[in-house]
Amino acid sequence: MRAQSGQQSRVSTDSQRQRHERRILGRVYMTVGRSIVSGDKIPEEQVPYANREAAATETEPSPVPLPSDDEKRERPRHEAGPAAVESRLDAIEKGLSTLCDLFEQRWRYDEAKERAFDVLYARMRQFEGDYQASLKKNLVLSLLLLHDHMGNVEAALAEQPDAQRYVTGLRESLIDILYAEDVEPMGRLGDLFDRHKQQALSTVPTHDPAKDNTVERVVREGFVSAGRVLRPQSVVVYRYQSAVSEEQSTEGGD
Repeated sequence: MRAQSGQQSRVSTDSQRQRHERRILGRVYMTVGRSIVSGDKIPEEQVPYANREAAATETEPSPVPLPSDDEKRERPRHEAGPAAVESRLDAIEKGLSTLCDLFEQRWRYDEAKERAFDVLYARMRQFEGDYQASLKKNLVLSLLLLHDHMGNVEAALAEQPDAQRYVTGLRESLIDILYAEDVEPMGRLGDLFDRHKQQALSTVPTHDPAKDNTVERVVREGFVSAGRVLRPQSVVVYRYQSAVSEEQSTEGGD
């Protein structure tokens, strides 16, 4: 009950204070308005709280509370002048310059990293291609050895036509498989010896100058793949030897 009565008394006191302040403000406005219209000076006794005697007769208004430190910090800061504005703009410009530098560094880093990955992927593709080509080459070379053995067997079966035809059919089937893998035999390259595609196993002397450095016979077939020599052709080459030099070599041997 006492709390309720105290609260009611405070409410009534606040209401009275507000009504009193409104009356004072009304008199001030009326006095100021009349002085403005008439051009007279406002009498001091008509101004509320102009002297202590008038202030003593009136109820003293409640003091305005000062703002706390937290409220001061929360209030927006006002600009202190052109110098502060210029300083702030300089700080913003430096911040933007720093951001631009960071962005450029990041862009250069990403570009260098992208180039490094491109080089890495290219090397990986090249390595994979070389590795597959190496595996293919080893397999093809093994098949070429099989082709050579079939040729030897085919020559050995000259007196057995049926067996020879069977081996010949197998060898031709193997050649078809090599053609499917872009590997083909060289065949007859011409009469002259070609050191880029042929390999001389031995030489045969000849007295005919026209036969010098020509192919006498093919010992082992050569093969090419995609225009490149996969295995050179093994041949026997004619070597010119005059009769005089032959006689001199014979006399020296005697």
